[in-house]
Amino acid sequence: MTVTEPSVPFFAYSIVGGGIAGFILALAIMMLYLKGLPPVFGATSRMLFALGFDRALPPKISEVDKRGSPRLSVAIMYLIGIFGLVIADLGIDAVLGILDYTMLGFFWFLGIALMLLPYRKREIYEVSPFRAEIGGIPLMVIVGLLTVGTGFFVAAFSIMEFDYTMAVIMAIIYCIGFALYAWQQIEMLRKE
Repeated sequence: MTVTEPSVPFFAYSIVGGGIAGFILALAIMMLYLKGLPPVFGATSRMLFALGFDRALPPKISEVDKRGSPRLSVAIMYLIGIFGLVIADLGIDAVLGILDYTMLGFFWFLGIALMLLPYRKREIYEVSPFRAEIGGIPLMVIVGLLTVGTGFFVAAFSIMEFDYTMAVIMAIIYCIGFALYAWQQIEMLRKE
């Protein structure tokens, strides 16, 4: 028998002895993945939209169609998703490590923004629907701290795939990103 990749749904099916209970359990586990994909896809495409709207990326990304959908940012995230699937299928661990490590910025920046919003932009926080507090500390700040902590976990987990070559590639990727951001900001200042 050939060696196969481990399957959590199949493992759960075999633990309960198969039958209808095993099928329902395996189906429920698979549904976890299916229900998680649309919110992630929606959030990442809207993040591109927001970056375009804030002029951190070309403004063309923030254009919407007649229904209010940012089609270009959705299309870009679709292509990035297909690329990620190919990379994951090929099992190129170093590239997967780089992709995971680049997510670090999203975790940290989002977490830091959550922690600072109630104090730096009080007027926005006061009208937000999410103003719960625990012990006088806004829950948003606590969630932001947990998000930054998750970013450290992602960094520690993904950096295990790096060697010196990968560290250089990672530095080049970040330099290209910072250069594109700086170029976009300079272009925006020229237009003003």
